[in-house]
Amino acid sequence: MDPDRLNSPSTCTVTIEVLGHELDFAQDPNSKHLGTTVWDASMVFAKYLGKNSRKGRFSSSKLKGKRAIELGAGCGVAGFGT
Repeated sequence: MDPDRLNSPSTCTVTIEVLGHELDFAQDPNSKHLGTTVWDASMVFAKYLGKNSRKGRFSSSKLKGKRAIELGAGCGVAGFGT
């Protein structure tokens, strides 16, 4: 990822690596429709989830019976990254 800016209005494809998998997302930041933009915060959140997952903080036993909802995910990067 570009350290200066993760995403920009002119970026058509965004690539993020999470848990050893490379994820590519096509986006249209200039679209007037919903779910067409990869938000910088969702990329950071996906990296956070991946990093903490490797450390065992999100094991199945710790998450059993828990629920989560993500609102305003844009293209849904954080959901794909977990």
